[in-house]
Amino acid sequence: MGAEKLAWDYQSKTAIEGALIEYKKTQTGYSFEAKIPYSHFNIGLLKPNQLFDLEVAINNGDGTKRIHQSKWNSDGVEGFHKNPSFWGNISFNQTDIE
Repeated sequence: MGAEKLAWDYQSKTAIEGALIEYKKTQTGYSFEAKIPYSHFNIGLLKPNQLFDLEVAINNGDGTKRIHQSKWNSDGVEGFHKNPSFWGNISFNQTDIE
């Protein structure tokens, strides 16, 4: 894992301002946590159990190029960023919203 931690919006082709990314090595791999400002998506009020498309990709590189990319739902699928049908879904319950 490289030093630069960046949340990227493939739809708008921009870095997500205010996103916080943290990871740490564990005994079995890595633990990953991201905080992404909901306001970035400009989709109104968050409602319980509303589904959103989401894909998470983690790039590992040498500072000049990507060596490996791991993805949550579309591992091994090229062009995933252009086709949300390859993505998974995320929703929030009432407790998450409050």
